[in-house]
Amino acid sequence: LGAVFIAAVPALEPRWSVCLAIGTFAALLIGSFFAYKQERLLIDAAIPALGLALVFATMLAATLSEVESQRRALSLRLQQEREAAARMEGEFEAARRIQMGILPQSSAFHHDPRVDVFAHMEAAKVVGGDLYDFFMLDTNRLFFLIGDVSGKGLPASMFMAVSMALSKCISSRYPGDIAATMREIDAEIGRDNPEMFFVTVLAGILDLRTGHLDYCNAGHDAPYVLKPGHGCIRLAEGGGPPLCTVDGFQYHADGYDLLHGETLCVVTDGVTEAMNARQELFGHERLADVLAAHGDDPSPVRVGNAIRDAVSVFAGGADPADDVTILALRWKALVA
Repeated sequence: LGAVFIAAVPALEPRWSVCLAIGTFAALLIGSFFAYKQERLLIDAAIPALGLALVFATMLAATLSEVESQRRALSLRLQQEREAAARMEGEFEAARRIQMGILPQSSAFHHDPRVDVFAHMEAAKVVGGDLYDFFMLDTNRLFFLIGDVSGKGLPASMFMAVSMALSKCISSRYPGDIAATMREIDAEIGRDNPEMFFVTVLAGILDLRTGHLDYCNAGHDAPYVLKPGHGCIRLAEGGGPPLCTVDGFQYHADGYDLLHGETLCVVTDGVTEAMNARQELFGHERLADVLAAHGDDPSPVRVGNAIRDAVSVFAGGADPADDVTILALRWKALVA
């Protein structure tokens, strides 16, 4: 019975160990009583019971001590994991602030009477792989781009930052040739790409004097042009594959002349591929309906907020499948 206690007590929960001990002591006493009553055999059960009680107490104390030691070790490990998670969360939050900080703000053009700009990016995770940028090449030409890096999370956000920095640098080398800019961007970001990321990009140069738009599309969703009172159209030309997919691809550009009050709207696939709880996609038709509903007054702020709100209502709180980015520009001709 002592050997049984030594083997069983560490393997059982304390309450079952106590039940085993009580049952054993009771069996000894009852067995001794019936042995004397039935067979007139005098068996001393007290001394074996005391010995077993000593073995049981020793094993129980050792087991409880081991349990307490494991509990303390688990508590320490849990505390360390919490601290590590807090540090990681802080690092991700810092990365999110840095990423959002390098993206330009729409307010930069609030005082320019020639153009209205709206830009919005909402990451599916703490940081995202979508990018957008816009800035003046000179006093009259506005450069803009919107893109989507394959993948999500921190690796995609780092590649996004590199792509954005290279795009800004290269665009200044070819201020009037958006196709050459796209070809050079493709070559530069594809040169050191061990993770084999690719990027869909739509980039353009808008002349704020005439409304003429030169644009180049590298595998991105075609942009929409909202024509006040006349619905919207899509600019499907000027295309090519995503960047970093075909070495040395000769991207070509196309053009479009914006009229006074017309708005150019570009989104990433996080809008059209947003899903609700029933696994339905938001889709291009719903996007077109939202744009058509604002055809009479397609201000970038109204259109951008309408798209964002429509996607949010459609998703209904479901976790986002991809980053959501919206860029809208309206050209306003100056009347002498």
